[in-house]
Amino acid sequence: MNLYPHWTPDGRHVVYLKRQETKWQLLWQAADVSAEAVELWSSKLTGPAYLYPMSFSPDGSVMALFGASPNRSFDIFLMRVEGIDRPVAKELELFLGTPYGEAFGQISPNGRWMLYASDQSGRWEIYVTSYPKPGATYQISKNGGHKPLWNPSAPEILYRAGGQVYAVDVTFGSEFRAGEPRLLFEGAYASVPGFDFDITPDGQQYLMLENKDLLKPTTALTVITNFFDELRSRVPSGSGKK
Repeated sequence: MNLYPHWTPDGRHVVYLKRQETKWQLLWQAADVSAEAVELWSSKLTGPAYLYPMSFSPDGSVMALFGASPNRSFDIFLMRVEGIDRPVAKELELFLGTPYGEAFGQISPNGRWMLYASDQSGRWEIYVTSYPKPGATYQISKNGGHKPLWNPSAPEILYRAGGQVYAVDVTFGSEFRAGEPRLLFEGAYASVPGFDFDITPDGQQYLMLENKDLLKPTTALTVITNFFDELRSRVPSGSGKK
C-alpha cells in the first residue's frame, strides 16, 4: 500500500509512505520511475510509528514530516537529505514534540518559519513558529482549522476548516505578523487523511476533492422497532453453541 505522496522541490522525484504488513517505509522515487525507490526511513521499535512527508526547505535539503510518537500524540520531525538521485537521509530530528498534537508542518518559502496545526487549545487550530528552531508561537486561525499551506506566490497562509478554505495575509520582517482570516470559498469538499487540497505554483488555481453527495439532504429515516425481539426470533438462543 502506497500513501501520501509529496513532490520534491525539483519536481523530478516523489516521496511517499509505503506499508508492508506491519512495516512502514518512507521512499524516494524518481517520477519517471527510471530508478528503483530509495528507502529514507523505516519504522522501528522506538521512534514514530509512521511518518507523513509534508514539505521541504527552500533548498530541498530538509524535509518536514509528522507522525505518531510513542506515548504521545502527533509530533513534527525534520529529516536532512543529501543527494538527489540516490539520496541519503540523516538521523531524524524532533522539531515539535509536546503532549498535544502537532501536524502538517510547512516550512515557509523564505526558510524562516514553520506553519502547522495543533490541538493545544482543545481543538485544531493553525499556528506559526520560527524555523529552524521553534520559538514564539503565533495563532493564525480563529475558529478552528487544519491542513495549512503557504501560498507559493504571495505572502499568504491558506487553510481548511471543514468545507471552507481561508486565507490570511502575513508579513515577513523582523517580526512575524498575520492579518485576520478571510473566507476564500466553500463547498462540498471531502476531507481525507493527509493533504486533500493544493494550490498551483502561480497561486491562481486550487485543487480540491469534491464530493457533491455531502450537499444532498437526507430524505429518508428508517426506524426499526422491537429490534432485539426480531433478532431473537431469527437467531434462536443457543444456536451458536457447539
